[in-house]
Amino acid sequence: MGFPSTSASVNLVSIIILFMTSLVHSSSVMSPYMTSQTMTSNEIKMGVILPDSEHYPWSLKRVYPALEYAIENVKKRQLLTGYNLTALTKDSECSETIGPLAAVDFHMFYKVNVFLGPVCAYAVAPVARFSPHWNIPVLSAGALVKDFDNKTEYRLLTRVQMSYSNAADFLVNIAETFNWTTLGLIYTSDSAGKAKSLCYFKLEALFHKLRHAYLKEPWHKSFDETRPESFDFSEILRQARLHSRSRFIW
Repeated sequence: MGFPSTSASVNLVSIIILFMTSLVHSSSVMSPYMTSQTMTSNEIKMGVILPDSEHYPWSLKRVYPALEYAIENVKKRQLLTGYNLTALTKDSECSETIGPLAAVDFHMFYKVNVFLGPVCAYAVAPVARFSPHWNIPVLSAGALVKDFDNKTEYRLLTRVQMSYSNAADFLVNIAETFNWTTLGLIYTSDSAGKAKSLCYFKLEALFHKLRHAYLKEPWHKSFDETRPESFDFSEILRQARLHSRSRFIW
């Protein structure tokens, strides 16, 4: 699948900005933490919390030019007459420490109206937990992990991408269509236990969906792709053949 055209991308970001504005209006009415000046100001401050490193596809270096372009597009088309949009940025480092601290700074010292990001799961989780207390909405292209489906805990979090739970629903529908009832999951994970892998998070949602759909726990096996010499892949595949009829390998 190719990348969308520049105009399509800018229009999408423009729609997102308008959506954020509607969230700001709905949240600012009852926020006990906003000053009267903030509530009556025509300036809408967006706190952009993304990693600076270009290692990530959602790097600030990649996202910010599109955000600037979208803001100019909103002004040019007079979509928010009387309002001035300001984007402030901080490097989240994709960190569960630095990301939340950036949000605290934005709230305490800049009185932002909305958070754009973080994206990384460990960074966005605490920010999305704090945001209802501050009454500041969070809009993220990440937060794809199953835990973020909990709207009680993450009340003001809005995800703009398909989550892993949505992908799991799609795969379960495929299984039901072809009457696959005995499935196995093989995924890569960090055997040192430092953090849960991306593969783990993707298959976690599918694991729970399958268990709910078929009222039984699907067979599953993990391996560490950084230590292939420590695993007998022939045995893993043999066990998969014995315990499942269809396999999702992520």
